[in-house]
Amino acid sequence: MLKLNRIVDYGILVLTEIARRNACVSTTELAATYGVSATIVAKVLKKLAHAGLVTSERGSHGGYRLAQPPGDVTLRTIVNALEGPIALTFCASSTSSGRCRTRPFCVATDAMRRLNHLVNGAFEAVSLADILQAPVPQRQEAAGVAP
Repeated sequence: MLKLNRIVDYGILVLTEIARRNACVSTTELAATYGVSATIVAKVLKKLAHAGLVTSERGSHGGYRLAQPPGDVTLRTIVNALEGPIALTFCASSTSSGRCRTRPFCVATDAMRRLNHLVNGAFEAVSLADILQAPVPQRQEAAGVAP
């Protein structure tokens, strides 16, 4: 099964929440919002800050805010910041030239590169602004409570 790593899930959630609030948001607030460990949120934010997607502010009202408008932050940018470039196969990676032993006789290399290009394009086509347009699901405070 092909799926995104959990750190990418958390990165998307954290960035979406910061964008939704359009304010400086603390690690503690973000962790509480999604019921995630503050340590994990801090790790995600550190990587996002290193990639220039968020900036941090110190002080009693400090936290993190977006460094770019939500429309400029794509899912591809988020994945790249947290996990590195999207490469579905080894041969589709831009850094794999010369290392694959089967490349000289592999018939799938070109197809895999085209597929990788399409997937990267799909991730590039979705921004935080697009995600913000989706309706926000209602949160239930206690398990078993009917909506």
